[in-house]
Amino acid sequence: MNRLGFRSSVSLVVFLSVMSISAWALAQPQSFSAEGVIVPRQQATLTPQVPGRLNELHWKEGDRVKKGDLIARLDETEQRLELDLVRAESQQVKAELLREMAAKDGLTRLEAEIARATAELSRAKTELMRMERLAAKQVINADELDLVRAEAESKEHAVAGLKIERNVAETAAKAGVLIAEANLAAAEARMKLAEYRLDNCVIRAPFDGVIAEVTANPGEVVGREGGPASVCRIVDISQPLAEVRVPVQRTSAVSAGEDCRVSLASAERPIGGRVRSVGSIVTDGFVTVRIDLEETEDGNRILPGTPIVVEIQR
Repeated sequence: MNRLGFRSSVSLVVFLSVMSISAWALAQPQSFSAEGVIVPRQQATLTPQVPGRLNELHWKEGDRVKKGDLIARLDETEQRLELDLVRAESQQVKAELLREMAAKDGLTRLEAEIARATAELSRAKTELMRMERLAAKQVINADELDLVRAEAESKEHAVAGLKIERNVAETAAKAGVLIAEANLAAAEARMKLAEYRLDNCVIRAPFDGVIAEVTANPGEVVGREGGPASVCRIVDISQPLAEVRVPVQRTSAVSAGEDCRVSLASAERPIGGRVRSVGSIVTDGFVTVRIDLEETEDGNRILPGTPIVVEIQR
């Protein structure tokens, strides 16, 4: 019994010691490091929306540009000719629309004729009724009554004919206006497209940055098969990011908002950083982590491509 009690006591002491050590280990800061590289916060490859010959290129590699600066201009000859042609077509279609609308307004003449013929028909019917009363009293003969009746029928046929003419003309006028309006809408759409093509002959900087690479020279046709696809590449180096690849099994130890230290070969001491984002896509067993950097002590910018080592301590 004593030996059994002694063994139980030893086991309990060992267990409590292990638990204490584990708790102490968990309470200690945990850290790990990962290698990475400095990347620009944003970058863009400037490609014209419409293929064309490069006429002007105002910057070279390494130049700093501001948002909205004119970077390059393509040859505009074809686009300007297209726009002039479409504008002329638009004016012609507008004239056709005005003619159709005038034809529609011309229906008032037929309406006036119908009103006049209807009035004459009303008088003819009144006269016919009077003559029928006279014929019933044998004041006039049948031939006289037939003449008045024929006149009334003729007036009635005239009114009916004018109404048919009015309906046909009205239908044609409405159709003509609708067709002209559709042609005008199509012409205006073509004009907007031509303006868009002309506007895209001018390439401007989308943000403040540096010309990292020039990919086309004046005289080359950009955007067509066999020629360069873009004019240049611009990067924003004002606030660089650190980008590291962390093994997927270690991502649980990293979360957005955590502080870290970033070591550069060009800096004597590490600079501070904060985890910006932890990627959600696994590539070859690694997840990409992006880190915002503090300013360096000497105020120098850190160029993209600079190798780094990031230490994250929890």
